[in-house]
Amino acid sequence: MVDHNSSFAATLLDTHRNSGVLIWTVSMTRLVWLHNYAYLPPFPEGMPRLQQTIAKANEYGLYALLLVQPITGLGRVLLRGAPFDLFIWEAPALFEPNDAIRHLLEKAHEFGANALFALIGLHAGAALFHRLILRDGVLQRMLPWNSQAVGVGEPIRGRLPVRRNKTNSRSVLAHGRRSF
Repeated sequence: MVDHNSSFAATLLDTHRNSGVLIWTVSMTRLVWLHNYAYLPPFPEGMPRLQQTIAKANEYGLYALLLVQPITGLGRVLLRGAPFDLFIWEAPALFEPNDAIRHLLEKAHEFGANALFALIGLHAGAALFHRLILRDGVLQRMLPWNSQAVGVGEPIRGRLPVRRNKTNSRSVLAHGRRSF
């Protein structure tokens, strides 16, 4: 067991905190990119509507937790009322200690961690199910370098639903499902 007052425990906590900030930043950047530039490939024909709904709910849940988890964790740290390390800086105490709200954020952080693990497991399980059981190409369609994601002449990525085809300047529609 790790001594919670050891320098090793402090290093683990610093790494955990820094990772949370990085995950939040990458997740927010990805959401902005998805909103402005990306079209997701359509679901496979014949995929049941319930399965599509579960896939979308899982995606939204993953993003929500990837954004909320670091906030609850940082809130816990801020409400300790003490300075803390963040990357190469030492952040000053910004708030007075508040054990009641801090305890609430601690419970939310723990619940969110368990929910995040469950959604990651569901996501990975669904990907394996589509790859190994259904063999419907869902996993391949998600890869950015795979041209099977959309039809010939259609853009794989792009905010505007109408793009010019480089070979003949005709307009083509992107038939992907819109992300966020």
